[in-house]
Amino acid sequence: MGWLLAAATNSHLPKFFNIGALLTIGASLQLLSQCLRPWKPPFPLYAITFFITALGQAYQDSHGNTFVSSAPGAHNWLGFIHGMWGFGSLVSPFVATAVASASPNSRWTLFYLFPLVLSVINLIAVIVVFRDSLHMMKRDREETGNAEERSGRNQSAMKEIKQVMKVRNLWLISLFFFFYLGVSMTAGGKMALKIHHFLR
Repeated sequence: MGWLLAAATNSHLPKFFNIGALLTIGASLQLLSQCLRPWKPPFPLYAITFFITALGQAYQDSHGNTFVSSAPGAHNWLGFIHGMWGFGSLVSPFVATAVASASPNSRWTLFYLFPLVLSVINLIAVIVVFRDSLHMMKRDREETGNAEERSGRNQSAMKEIKQVMKVRNLWLISLFFFFYLGVSMTAGGKMALKIHHFLR
C-alpha cells in the first residue's frame, strides 16, 4: 500500500519539492517506522509501520534513482546501488532465521535498533549532501494565486499518468517485478523457516 500511494503521488511531489526535500521526506518516513518497532508495539501499529517504511522507501528509491541516472557514469552507479539491494536480499534470510528462531520471551524486537541506526545515518547523509535543495519549490505570487493554472497542472499530471499507463512495456516490466519480488520474498521466508527447522 505504501508503494501504491507513492506511485499515485510521485508525479505530483516534484512540482512542490526539490530533490533534497523529497529524499528527506523518504528518509524521515523510514526513520519514523523504525522508531515505532523496537519497543514491541501492538500488532496493528506494527503492521502500519511497514506501510510507512514502504512509502519512505518508494520516495527515496524513485527520486534517488532519478538523481543518480543524471550523474556521469550513471549505469555504473545504478548497477552498484541495485547490486547492494541484491546483497541485502541475500543476507536477509539469515537475519530472518535468527529473528524467527528467537523465543517469544526474548527481546527479538531489539533487532530493529539496527535498521533504526541505519535510518538515522541515512537521514543525516541526505540532509548533509542535499542541504542546498531541502526547500519547497519557489512560486511566483501570480502563479500561486492562479487557480486555473493549478487546475491545468493537475490535469496535465493526470494526462501524463494515463499516457504512461497505456505503455505495454510498462505493464510487462511491472508484471515481471510483481512475480520476481513475490517469489524472492516467499523463497526468502521459506528458506528462513527451513533453516529454523533444520537448526532445531
